[in-house]
Amino acid sequence: MTLDELETLTGESKRGIRYLIGEGFVPRPAGTRASPVYDTRHVEAIRRIQGLKARGLKPAQIKMLPEYREDGPRHLMMIEIRPGLLIEIDFDKLGDLPPTRQLGAEIARAINQAVAETSACSPQETPDAKKSA
Repeated sequence: MTLDELETLTGESKRGIRYLIGEGFVPRPAGTRASPVYDTRHVEAIRRIQGLKARGLKPAQIKMLPEYREDGPRHLMMIEIRPGLLIEIDFDKLGDLPPTRQLGAEIARAINQAVAETSACSPQETPDAKKSA
């Protein structure tokens, strides 16, 4: 399909499509620069990004999601518990899951510890800010 057809099918402007491709959210088209060819992969990628934007995610936040990281996709899943609280599951490292109650308790302890550490610091001294310094 052509860029015009992709624009019509997704409702995304040509400029928006080019931006999404340039940022790595959408794969580059097949064909030549003068005659690019788009397919269902492009439609699906654009719709996926549109859905994330509709949920309020900004491009910088989308880039943090596992499938858009520069180190490449892994077997990861992000679960949004509530706005601002995302849990990332790395299936490559996880191994066997413990019983649900035990797992829930581990998650609750980790969240409580992170909140306690962060609230004990000034905004400039959060654990993440300390690591990057």
